[in-house]
Amino acid sequence: MMAVFEEFGILRDIALSFIVVAVVFSVEFALYFFREWHHSKNRTFNDLRFAWSIFLISMALNMSFFIMSDFYSSGEERLMWIKFGYVALFMGLTVFSNIQERALPWNTHGFFTILGISGIIGSLIIPHDILKYIALFFYSPLFISLFAVFSAFILKRSSGVLRFYSFLLILGFAISITGYGLTIDIAVESIGVISYTIGAIFMVIGVVIMSFSVMNIPSFGELDWNKKIRNIILLSPDGHVLIHLTNRNAVVKTDDKSEKTFSGDALKGIINLIQEVTMDKDTVDVIDHGDVKINLLTGSSFELIVITTEMLQVVRKKMEEFTTKFENLYKDVLNEYSMDNLSMFKPAEAMMKQIFEISS
Repeated sequence: MMAVFEEFGILRDIALSFIVVAVVFSVEFALYFFREWHHSKNRTFNDLRFAWSIFLISMALNMSFFIMSDFYSSGEERLMWIKFGYVALFMGLTVFSNIQERALPWNTHGFFTILGISGIIGSLIIPHDILKYIALFFYSPLFISLFAVFSAFILKRSSGVLRFYSFLLILGFAISITGYGLTIDIAVESIGVISYTIGAIFMVIGVVIMSFSVMNIPSFGELDWNKKIRNIILLSPDGHVLIHLTNRNAVVKTDDKSEKTFSGDALKGIINLIQEVTMDKDTVDVIDHGDVKINLLTGSSFELIVITTEMLQVVRKKMEEFTTKFENLYKDVLNEYSMDNLSMFKPAEAMMKQIFEISS
C-alpha cells in the first residue's frame, strides 16, 4: 500500500501544513481545557472539559499517526501507522462517548462506550481493507448519531450565549467531521489527492471553531444548572419571606439538621446580608459567599434570590423570566398582600418550580 502523497507538490505541502497546524491546535486546546478542568473547584470526570481535552489529545495522536502513514511511509509500515491512528481515535471516542452518555437523561447502558472499546480491539485485529469500510459505514454513523442526540440535548437545555456557543460547537463538529471524511482512503481514491488537501483545511477550521466555542461557554456545568440550585427565596421590600424553596435534587446534598439550620438562622443571616449590600441595588447581581453564590434580582416590589453552587448564566435568564411573569401575574396586588394570606403566592410557587425546573 502506497502513501497518499507519493510525490512532492503544492497539494502535498498545503495538506501537510494544515494537518500539522490541526495537531498543534488540538494539543494547545487540550492542555488549556485540561488546565481549566484541573483548577476547577468542583471538577469531576464527568466534566465535558475533561472529556474534550482527552478527545483532542486522541485526535492529535490520530492525525500524527496519519501524517506518518499518508506522507512518509508505504506498505506494511503504513498499515502499522494507520492501526495506531485508529486505536488513538477510538480511545478518545470511548472516553468522550462515556461522558456524553452520562450527561444524557436516558440510560444507554454504556452502549457507545462498549462500541468504542470494540473499535479499539477491531483496529488491532481487523485488516485495514475491511476496517476502513466498517469504520465508515458502521462506527461513524453510530458515533455521529450520539453526538447529534447530545447536541440536541445541549441546545434544549441552554439559552442565550450558551446556546449560541453550543450551536458553534455543533457547526465546528460538522465541518471537522466533513474534513476528516475527505482525508480517508476511500475519499482520496474517489476524488483524488485534492480531497485530502481540502479535508485538512476543513479539519483545522473545525478544531478551531469547536475549541473556541468550548472556551467561551461559561461552564459545561450549565447543562445540569437546575441541580446546582440550592434555594430560591422571594422577599418582600420589608424583608418578609413570601416564597422559600429548597431544591431536593441539588448536587450539594444537606442532611436534615443542616437543611433546617439553612432555612432558619442561616436564612435570616442571608437576608440581613442582602439588605446590607443591596442599598445600591443597580450594582449588585451576585454575592460570592464561599461555597455558594447568592444571585439577586430586584423587581418592582420584591427581591428574588437564587442560591447556587456556581455562577450560572442560565440561572440569570431564568430569574429574568420568572420576574417578568411574576410581575404580570401579581402587578395589581403586590402592594396589598398580607403575611396572614401567603397562600395567594401558591401559583407563583408552582411557576417558580416550573421555570427553575426544581422539586422541593
